[in-house]
Amino acid sequence: MIVSRIIRLGIQNTRQLFTCPSKFHTGNIQSRLVSQNLQVIRCFAETSQSASVCWKCESSGEMKNRIICDKCGVLVTPDMTKNYFNLLDIPEKFDMDNQKLTEKFRQFQSIVHPDKFSNKSDIEQRHAMDWSSLLNKAYSILSTPLKRAEYMLQLKNITISEKNETINPEFLMEMMERNEEIAELETRSQCDEQLQKLKVELENLYKEFSEIFEANNLDKAREMLIRIRYVNNLEKKIKEKLYELHD
Repeated sequence: MIVSRIIRLGIQNTRQLFTCPSKFHTGNIQSRLVSQNLQVIRCFAETSQSASVCWKCESSGEMKNRIICDKCGVLVTPDMTKNYFNLLDIPEKFDMDNQKLTEKFRQFQSIVHPDKFSNKSDIEQRHAMDWSSLLNKAYSILSTPLKRAEYMLQLKNITISEKNETINPEFLMEMMERNEEIAELETRSQCDEQLQKLKVELENLYKEFSEIFEANNLDKAREMLIRIRYVNNLEKKIKEKLYELHD
């Protein structure tokens, strides 16, 4: 295989540096060449393999849970660009079975937990850290409704800047008025009452977002996400107000 030949060539060149030094520059140059050859070997051994090909045995066969090589049993190279829904083996839908999501996350984390690879090769230890980090990030995003909605739009190449230049002026005025109302809250009971109202409002907004997204009305879904962001910020401000009143 190509990768194997490149690695063998690197090893051969490294050996020749010591057995036939006249063929190469000596001194510091020789040391640099040794280092460069070793770097080439490591580079091709670790990164030239695709995520579906084992870095150790170069098998392109089945991978257990897409994580363990079915042939040699090592931890494969994680694909850091993988769709998070596919990564955690759950349907790509906004409506989420949180219990199933958590079960899948724990299942995969139990396979790649870095503590299990403390006595393995350096490559597998690094892969374990990368897998664990990737799974943590995927779970954090998919388990949070706002982040999940943002991520699903990103998968459709739709992003929303923090400035949101296209906000409807009437909507912006509404949000300003609601911010003023929050600033005027004076008791914990008032804050709790507003929090409960916002909770219901967000639930309805997420439900509407899900329906709009499923209908592939992406422009409307984008507008809905902007509103969700603002209402979510209102919720945060009330919680901050509660903290101030507690003090």
